[in-house]
Amino acid sequence: ATKWMILLFRTANPGSWTVEQITRIKTYISNEPIWIRNVEMHKITAMSSKRRRTIASKDPLVFAKLTPSQLKEQMLSPKVILAEAHNLSLDEPLLLKSSMGYTRDATEPAFTVTGSTQSFN
Repeated sequence: ATKWMILLFRTANPGSWTVEQITRIKTYISNEPIWIRNVEMHKITAMSSKRRRTIASKDPLVFAKLTPSQLKEQMLSPKVILAEAHNLSLDEPLLLKSSMGYTRDATEPAFTVTGSTQSFN
């Protein structure tokens, strides 16, 4: 996939492009005249899990991080999301469990899913 992707970009030479999660090909394209950054997506989108993405783009990208007050206002904990989706009480304790058996309170950021499931109890 790495060689195919590099060949595709060199052959097609698109005017503009952006690719996410390029960790595996980053070392092969780091000498190219492109923009590559590790972006902490949860600080930009207020998503309920900590996500870092390696993004490459033909043009420089600008991401505006949310202020601490914006994050506090906009980020919903997994507990709030699950309570709304499954009609659960916010007063009851709720734990998140990863596929590896680790647990944490649902008011903390969700586990980053890397191909395995999570559950709540």
